[in-house]
Amino acid sequence: QIASVRLGNQVVRWDRTDEVSPLNIINPEDVREGALPSRSSRKIAVPMVNVELETDTVFGQALFLPFFRPARFDVTESDWALFSHAERAGEVRVDRVNEDWSLRPEFGGRAGVSLGQFDIAVDYFQTRDDVPSIGTIALTDPFDAANTRPSRLDLARAVIDADATVPLAFHSSSIAGLDFETVWGSFGFRGDLAYTDRRQFLDTALTAFERSVADWVVGADYNGPNELYLNLQFQQSLILDYLPTTLFTDELTSGVSGTVRKAFANRTLDAAVRFFYEVSNDSYYVNPYLEMKYWKNVTLGVGADLLGGRETSTLGFYKDNSQMYLTTEVLF
Repeated sequence: QIASVRLGNQVVRWDRTDEVSPLNIINPEDVREGALPSRSSRKIAVPMVNVELETDTVFGQALFLPFFRPARFDVTESDWALFSHAERAGEVRVDRVNEDWSLRPEFGGRAGVSLGQFDIAVDYFQTRDDVPSIGTIALTDPFDAANTRPSRLDLARAVIDADATVPLAFHSSSIAGLDFETVWGSFGFRGDLAYTDRRQFLDTALTAFERSVADWVVGADYNGPNELYLNLQFQQSLILDYLPTTLFTDELTSGVSGTVRKAFANRTLDAAVRFFYEVSNDSYYVNPYLEMKYWKNVTLGVGADLLGGRETSTLGFYKDNSQMYLTTEVLF
């Protein structure tokens, strides 16, 4: 039996799946470079009380976060801003509501069992959205969205033309979830499911409203011979009691993500591809890369971040941010 109490800045994960998970909800993220860095490197450590208990068959965790801390993000004037490049049409005025580091506690718990190589847990977290939602926007002229699929840039232009203000608020919600993981030989299987009681959306009249959302992700990976690794995940998000006039989001969105990685030359060269394809919006992100470790403590890398799709999708909205890159890591 192991029991622990930890105080201070921490990063806590409840999710089992890779990168995309509805249970990756404890820590805020630095999204000023979008989703290009790995999710673990985007996480921001925050103050919390973390109590854990673990036995051979049972495990549990209780968390208390006394302060609310939002994600790090840009509204305009950067490639990954909420309204990317909208400043070319003018200034987008925003009103950031309840963003301060006030005493708005977040809390939750997790409990599960380990049965051989099968782990399953239930989760609950009372939280506040780390990334703000757009509130009701008052325009003098109607926003022409009824017969089109406008993007956030179209919305920003309409706001600028009307000299209006965009309210951004961090809303509270309760999230209940279930996660599981098991291993069978060289294969691993895992899944995350979550029900969020309140999430805010915008309709074609630019009126904000709330709906409950169900999310789930299931995945499998394979550790093969000769340093071969394969990972594949399928995810869906369903807005309950959906309104057909909802902007930017379909009732049901589906996506496929994964990783293919292989080591060569006595493990001195790693070749890999990460990918995400959103079926509902026909948008994608592909990240092929090579890592070379010919010298001790030195890693060289080359890769590309390729994004595409309709401008009304999140990935398509940022498709002009596709890039190639070189990296160097030196350990002392």
